[in-house]
Amino acid sequence: MTAPIKWKIKDGDGDYIKYKEGDIVSKNGKIYAALRNTDVREGSPEHGEKAGWKPYTDNRIKKYTEDSSEPINPTVGDEWYDSSKGILFKYINDGTSTQWVEI
Repeated sequence: MTAPIKWKIKDGDGDYIKYKEGDIVSKNGKIYAALRNTDVREGSPEHGEKAGWKPYTDNRIKKYTEDSSEPINPTVGDEWYDSSKGILFKYINDGTSTQWVEI
């Protein structure tokens, strides 16, 4: 992981900061990753995915997918919303296998 930068609203010139997808920032002792190119006026990292941010945990970003088919190569902790069935799943390891479970 690259060292996080401190989350700020404006740069030294007083312009609003635009973060790029994959930027890692720290705010109030927590670390977040930008899910897409995002402008600070869309919201701070605590505002979550709607504002373009995801908590950075377990040395990776937990992935959320919304699609009618299962994501390829999921990692434990990932979430998948099956848009054809309206069901949210989480990819888990139960000690003997890994699988998608309805939550």
